[in-house]
Amino acid sequence: MTVTDNNVIIGSIFINEPDDSKALEKLLPELKKNFEMLVELQKKYGTRRNYTELENLLKQVMIICDSGYDSEANVVFLYKNEIKSLIMPKITSRYINNQMRTYDEELEKLSGEITMTDEDSLEKTRKVNMPRIWNGYLCKNNRPVMLYAESNIKKEQEKDLPEIATKKIYKYKSEDCSGCPYQDICKHKSFIEKIKPYSFESMNKFTQKFYIELYMKRFQKSESVYGYFKGKNGVLHLLGNNDIAISNEMNLLSTLYNTIHLVELKGTFC
Repeated sequence: MTVTDNNVIIGSIFINEPDDSKALEKLLPELKKNFEMLVELQKKYGTRRNYTELENLLKQVMIICDSGYDSEANVVFLYKNEIKSLIMPKITSRYINNQMRTYDEELEKLSGEITMTDEDSLEKTRKVNMPRIWNGYLCKNNRPVMLYAESNIKKEQEKDLPEIATKKIYKYKSEDCSGCPYQDICKHKSFIEKIKPYSFESMNKFTQKFYIELYMKRFQKSESVYGYFKGKNGVLHLLGNNDIAISNEMNLLSTLYNTIHLVELKGTFC
């Protein structure tokens, strides 16, 4: 389901998939058809003849998605169709979730734990606990560990994907460890990560106030609509028993929601 800044549903489609990793290539063509229909309705019934204005507005549209959409298939589709987007990277999402999660011994074992020891204490640190900054991270002692080099991965290049979706090696190292009590045993003075450039650029975006606020607006607005539909124990109950019936039912529900919502919005925007 796709929602505008004014909480108006502009597209909904039933996708029989386990996750959102391939959703955009199915959802966005549906949106394109809806917008084309909007222009036709404007020509037939509209009082304004602002077709060029509508086309220019559509060129400025940015698709904002959660980390479930951070996949190779979605990134390639966005790149090939020149669609502006802001997708929360999985690394950023994991960091946020990790900060909210209470300690769990089994999760600690699965998280790539690094153990550092000295004479008096046992310190446990994980890269997923390091806050992201522009082109780098902050270590446990709040020192910057910055990007200093990047290189291609031959096997990734052989996939014949757009460069933005082809994983690369990003190398980081600490700029200054002087005075740090962990400098002799720290394993975070330098490290690498293998990610696609789209994810790297997105991680940088999510260090900036503008993009964080943009994403939070999307989260607050769209999740309220999804919550309305999934009000019964977080589940959307449908009557249809096949894909076509379910899609029609979802479209009907969306139309009813929009009708009620647009009456409420009447007179509040142009």
